[in-house]
Amino acid sequence: MKRAADLCCAGALCVAAALFSELSGRPALAAGSGLAVLVAALLPWRVRGPSALRSGVGLALGAAGVAVALLGTPDGRAAGYVPVGGPLAAAVLMGLWVGAWRLLLHAPWGRHGATLGLGVVALMALGAAPPWTGYSLGVLAFGLLGLAAMRLGDPDRPSRIVPDRRTLSVAVALLVLSIGLAFGMSQALYPLNRWAVDQMISAWRDRTSARTGFSEQLTLGSLNGMLNSDAVALRVRGAPPGHLRATVYQGYKGGRWLPPGPAPPKTLRVPTLVGATAGSADELQVLVDTGGRYPLALGLAPVGAPGGQVVLDSMGVVRAPLRESPTRIAFAPGDAPAPRSPVLADLQVPDDVRAALAPEARRWVGDRRGRAALEILAGRFQRDFSYSLEHRRRTRLDPAVDFVLHHRVGHCE
Repeated sequence: MKRAADLCCAGALCVAAALFSELSGRPALAAGSGLAVLVAALLPWRVRGPSALRSGVGLALGAAGVAVALLGTPDGRAAGYVPVGGPLAAAVLMGLWVGAWRLLLHAPWGRHGATLGLGVVALMALGAAPPWTGYSLGVLAFGLLGLAAMRLGDPDRPSRIVPDRRTLSVAVALLVLSIGLAFGMSQALYPLNRWAVDQMISAWRDRTSARTGFSEQLTLGSLNGMLNSDAVALRVRGAPPGHLRATVYQGYKGGRWLPPGPAPPKTLRVPTLVGATAGSADELQVLVDTGGRYPLALGLAPVGAPGGQVVLDSMGVVRAPLRESPTRIAFAPGDAPAPRSPVLADLQVPDDVRAALAPEARRWVGDRRGRAALEILAGRFQRDFSYSLEHRRRTRLDPAVDFVLHHRVGHCE
């Protein structure tokens, strides 16, 4: 029966791997982790040896999973709610990789309960996504397989049980209750996560000054308690620089704006800035953490930087070289870095969002196309929508759909 218990335990971990594939946008990494779990359960032999050695290998595999997750780069439009490069993916891979190792061990500490506990850690991390049916079904499948593994792996269980009617009724009632709890808890994880984030932001606002910065991804939704500050973020000397841009998002998926797909950066050599700005160029001084970016408007070319070079990404955003913080940059109108040409991915919209917003868009613009349609859309947003730092969304709708169709209040987060 131990082999059957191992297979049930492996099945539970593979459920977590399948959810990770959907929520991370890295199906190959998730499939490899799930395959490792299955192979470990199916191998006919088990690893014996000193407990210290076995624990050391487990710790090394957990650290390797965390490193792979944290050092990875989110894959543009494929990134999801649990992207590689963040702590949630690290928790998932740590649980899967250590769980696979435990399935290879002979009589590991804690047996199947401890192994399933690692899977629970992975499921909790995957609960950062908004509620969806796939996650709820996954939690239910994980629970049933986990119970089967615990039952089959119990050395003291009777070989045959013939329950009476009362015992069978209680068992069925407990099963129905467990299913209800599984669905309820899976639906509650996301709002609990959002509530915790709101509380931490509010506490941080009360204790310290505000911070500003840019990120590679942007998750929409409630962000009550926006940090406000009068601190100077940038200083511009010379002519007004126009609309500054430091982050460009390309894709949208599940309430999250995503960066363009990975592309090799281009290094641009410019005169080295020493002391005052040379020539007639204007200058931008960066006083806050911008994630390595120099916010420059389209049409402005960098003509001087402290290190004598800057880096351009595929969207024409100017960045400081790796391991350098942006401090000041000279700019002038001229041969400015341009974003890459439009691609098909720029027009891709999730099916559920398109189905919800396409009829509304047609009501707004009618048969107009191109610039005429954009001008109508811009006027509608300026007239019918308002800006607020205190709006809180309490809906399971996609944030973009909710914003356009219902609660027409928001901010730039």
